[in-house]
Amino acid sequence: LDIKTAIKDSLKQKKRPMYGKELLAALRTANVEGGYSTFKTALREMLEGGVLFSQKGKKNKTFYSLTPYEQGGVIQTESSVG
Repeated sequence: LDIKTAIKDSLKQKKRPMYGKELLAALRTANVEGGYSTFKTALREMLEGGVLFSQKGKKNKTFYSLTPYEQGGVIQTESSVG
């Protein structure tokens, strides 16, 4: 499974933005080949290609999404919803 496809699949399954470590853990759970540098390279290429969007969240976490973020929007995570 290609790492970029796996990133997209993980984000589609969660149906919400995911932060870097969470996304990397999901890829490892899915037995996707590649280490941290491969993961970061894939993220950068997807961001530059307009496939993926990022935004800084609390505690300097970077969240990734397949849809663009609204300017000034607050990122909702499972722990902050409800």
